[in-house]
Amino acid sequence: MPARDWASIRQQMISVFNPIVQGQFGANPTSAQQATINELLIKSNDSSLIAQSRIALFNQLFPWVNLPYALVPDAWQVRVEGNRPQLVFSFYSLDSNGNVLTLTDNELTIAHPIPQKPTVSSIPVHTKGDYISYNVYSDNSKLIINCATADQAQQVRDACIQLIQPSYASTIIQSPIKPRQTTNNITQVTVRPARAAYFSQGQKNTKPDWVVQF
Repeated sequence: MPARDWASIRQQMISVFNPIVQGQFGANPTSAQQATINELLIKSNDSSLIAQSRIALFNQLFPWVNLPYALVPDAWQVRVEGNRPQLVFSFYSLDSNGNVLTLTDNELTIAHPIPQKPTVSSIPVHTKGDYISYNVYSDNSKLIINCATADQAQQVRDACIQLIQPSYASTIIQSPIKPRQTTNNITQVTVRPARAAYFSQGQKNTKPDWVVQF
């Protein structure tokens, strides 16, 4: 993303996101609360990765707050083009009984989705883990899924493909599902979709066309 584009997006995020952060602590925060505020506020020199990290931390601390646009499309999706539409899912973590614990920093990005606002999520409950489903579109967009088992990765992949425009879904090259070849294992956590945000212009405009809570 050109630096001038990120600077404009960052300024918009500062004007919208930072007042929401400060509003969670009231007019007279304690010293400890002020330290937390300072960690959460997006700064004028933040990179996109740091800004997203601050938003993810805020989501973990205040999962009940309905942010105007906390989900941001993956940066890799716009290295060739800046206007690929994307559907971004965020997830709640669940305990062993299926009860919601908190909003996680896990996201799932689907490029070229069918631009239809869902009423329920078709992405199944699954456990994050080290089996990877790596899928490449004809325009080099990617659908990457990490699950604890190959069967779960297949189920999530099948659900995602149903959400992709047919003209793109039919061109996807699906690599075999297999364990990731890395020493950095993914922490296993069971998740279910929390919300989805649709960006018709990808990262060219990080204010979503719509957001759905599940």
